[in-house]
Amino acid sequence: MKKGWLKAVLLLSLVVLQSCSDDNSINPSRSVYDAGTLVLHGTHTNRGFAHGYVKGTGVKRIFDELIIGSFFVYHSDSSRADSLYEARKSFIANKFTIEQIYRDEAAGILKGMKAAGVPIRNQILGRDLDSMDILMITCVEEFLLAFDHKFGCSSISAWGSATSGDSLLKGETVITRAWDWNRHPAIMDNLLYVVHHPSEPSEQKWCGVIMAGMVGCHSIMTENMGAFLNYGYQDTIDNIGPYRIISLAMREAIEKRDINGDGKQNNSDVVSALSKSVPYFSAIVHSVSARSTGDSSVVIELSNRKGVKTRFSKSDPAVEGPSLIATNHMRVEYTPENCWRYEGLKNGLNSAYPDTSLSMEKMWDLHTKAAGVAWNQYFLLFVPSSGILKLSRGTVPVPGYQVSPTTFLFKDY
Repeated sequence: MKKGWLKAVLLLSLVVLQSCSDDNSINPSRSVYDAGTLVLHGTHTNRGFAHGYVKGTGVKRIFDELIIGSFFVYHSDSSRADSLYEARKSFIANKFTIEQIYRDEAAGILKGMKAAGVPIRNQILGRDLDSMDILMITCVEEFLLAFDHKFGCSSISAWGSATSGDSLLKGETVITRAWDWNRHPAIMDNLLYVVHHPSEPSEQKWCGVIMAGMVGCHSIMTENMGAFLNYGYQDTIDNIGPYRIISLAMREAIEKRDINGDGKQNNSDVVSALSKSVPYFSAIVHSVSARSTGDSSVVIELSNRKGVKTRFSKSDPAVEGPSLIATNHMRVEYTPENCWRYEGLKNGLNSAYPDTSLSMEKMWDLHTKAAGVAWNQYFLLFVPSSGILKLSRGTVPVPGYQVSPTTFLFKDY
């Protein structure tokens, strides 16, 4: 194997990835992984290569069955699926700013797939995939508008006096989030907990939840902060761009070290990264950080017409205690609309406060009872100060929030 490439090793069907050295030795950092965990080391190209080499079959299935098969065959004119897809791909390639490092990573994924012997020809398109096709997996949110598809996510965060009585949280920030969308078989069979160890000095280790082939991330975390995407329901498009892919902007905010240069790594970095360019669609990003950063939580609302606005705990006087709720409806960009999930989460938090012992278990239970839905792909809880992540991934028949969670510690990967 050539120097510089990453090497993939399967141990008892468990995935471990480690950078190749001159002697091609392997030194796994952890001996126990489940089949849905991917740990990547090296440059963007290296990490992409390893991703494609190990998960290439899943990447191909996501592209063939979800991107082409579901969106452009099932939900459109199947006789014109190829031309409709090519037009959408051209629109994204020409109207969106995509940083070269992410283009390199997508190219690495494709190269890894080829090296692993994964067929890269799509029968509907009548051609082999290229790296922009790989990036289209990351752009799912951006082209859902064409098919009137919408996510239905929700998230709640609490900190300070709301969690001060819990012996583990001791006033620290905690967030729960539900990623609610179609439990398509290709997604559910290839839903990954991914950990990136960048070799670039300007970047830092991060983890997240993705489907195979994604370069961006809509639930992304590092050792002291995290950002979580909820789709927005106000879709008016007035500004013609150039746009930015939302999950790549979120990745940059977390992956880069102190992106806004203020000497701190906290929620302001996420706000800065998302404010750099025009959003294509409406989105809500719930950002949290450890209290030691001086900033606990913020909800960032983005729309094509009105830009970026932020919402803090005081913004919603109907919610008691230091906490924030986000669903899919804007609350500062636009006049708030009624949302049964928002009302349920608000009532749950208000009934729990002024009890100052909101624990991880109480947050999980409160959220799943108030806003658990049948189309939930995965449900998670994250504590930025300790790097604790509890993740429940669903299956095709079972929603994620009904599955017992797996606990990951950021430092262990």
